[in-house]
Amino acid sequence: MNELKERLEELMKEHGLRTQQQLADFAGVTKGLVGQWFSGQTKLGAKPLMEFEKKTNFSTIWLAYGTGDKYKKNEINKKENQDVITIDQIDITASCGKGVANLYDYPEIVRSIDFKIEQVKNLFSPLQSKHIKLISTDGDSMHPKIPKGATVFIDVSKNYFCGDGIYLFFYCGDLYLKRLQKNPDGFLAISDNEKYPPFNIKKENIHEFNVIARYVGILNVVID
Repeated sequence: MNELKERLEELMKEHGLRTQQQLADFAGVTKGLVGQWFSGQTKLGAKPLMEFEKKTNFSTIWLAYGTGDKYKKNEINKKENQDVITIDQIDITASCGKGVANLYDYPEIVRSIDFKIEQVKNLFSPLQSKHIKLISTDGDSMHPKIPKGATVFIDVSKNYFCGDGIYLFFYCGDLYLKRLQKNPDGFLAISDNEKYPPFNIKKENIHEFNVIARYVGILNVVID
């Protein structure tokens, strides 16, 4: 099954979705975007794939590309007698600087990387791994915590403010990876690098603000 339309129709059938609008609501996207999927104009991006991953048993690789196993395997797989966790790297570059314009709704999966549990156990638990993704970063505003060009783990299930911490968020057309601190006027976005002053996300601009994920840690192992 190579056509995205056919794969989506199979997902709809299994979940009782009869219309493109119902699929759009299920995926958290617009009906227009679903129409583009069915016509072959647009591929599945990271945001709907994350929703499908949370709500269905379909493999995101199969949904996106029509390859591999149709359904998800257990989050922890046995490979070469070692416990291994597979994490997807998605095509998003988060700004650790002045903001990088990036259509975060439509990124693709760049690759899937296998990690031994020992390599990542201090960052997240195996059960949490299904919500963990890898993204690239740009800029030095979070140095030394996050060096320029680092690849980082994010938790896409934390797509809301859940206490002070480092978040990937969208604000006024740009993507940022910065500390967020809630205050009476809204939020304060803070850089670790003192060269970059904090900026306010005021309540009147909250419609242009959207938390995408919470930062988990830096990729410190070498990948090919």
